Amino acid sequence: MKKDYLKYIAALLLFGTNGIVASGIGLPSYEIVLFRAGLGALFLVSAFCVLRTPQLLRDPRKLGLIALSGVSMGACWLFAYMGYSEAGVGLTSLLFALGPVVVMALSPLLFGDGLRKRTIIGFLAVLAGVVLANGGKLDSGAAIGIVHGICSALAYASMIILSKKAGDADGLESSTVQLVAAFATAAAGMALSGTGIQIPDSSDIAPALILGLVNTGIGSYLYFSAVTNLSAQSVAVCSYVEPVTAVVMAAMVLGESMVVVQWAGALLVIGGAVFCEVSKRFAFSPHFR
Repeated sequence: MKKDYLKYIAALLLFGTNGIVASGIGLPSYEIVLFRAGLGALFLVSAFCVLRTPQLLRDPRKLGLIALSGVSMGACWLFAYMGYSEAGVGLTSLLFALGPVVVMALSPLLFGDGLRKRTIIGFLAVLAGVVLANGGKLDSGAAIGIVHGICSALAYASMIILSKKAGDADGLESSTVQLVAAFATAAAGMALSGTGIQIPDSSDIAPALILGLVNTGIGSYLYFSAVTNLSAQSVAVCSYVEPVTAVVMAAMVLGESMVVVQWAGALLVIGGAVFCEVSKRFAFSPHFR
């Protein structure tokens, strides 16, 4: 379990730098998602061909659920990047935080996870921290951007639920299937948008490779090999490490200023997540894991 937590947190830290890396890519959002998913899928397909023998083909139900979770992941990325350009990164990130709320709200029904008062208190602290970390910017953004941000959150919740429903699976194989499905979803989204593919400049190549191969390829392997072994509530609560990382990295690398209230929000996110996990471990209930 400790190993799975470490892999999950490492993946979230990588994902938290996505915005930093993507800021060096001068391409439209659709293309960034397409290159990200395509390079990540290529990396994992190559690794899988060398290291593994296919197992999911023997279980069509599990294969289908994992592929659908990949479709949800691709949709999540597309909606998120559209929201970034229409309503801003802060507001879209705040709306994206609704995804883990949906997962936690449904986890007692779908997975039998216990939902205790201490967990709810810690989770409310996490939500308050997300609001503060984003500067409480609820007064900006076009309506369509808000809709896209909410759609991104719902797609994220669907991705987590489908991954959990699929159950145990080889991390490399499942993440390969998911990224291939995400790439297909991004390609379909670009086709429906009617936009053509722009040729990236030489300055775009390095950050695109890092985003696709490292952040997406390696990050997705770490993420999906860990998430199936953790409770849905743990996945939902700890996922807030990603936006906190994004806020901190934006301040350190891009020079975006962080006021005291944003640092307080980051501390609330970390503290709330730790409180949820500690209270869950020491509360004896029929759902204790």
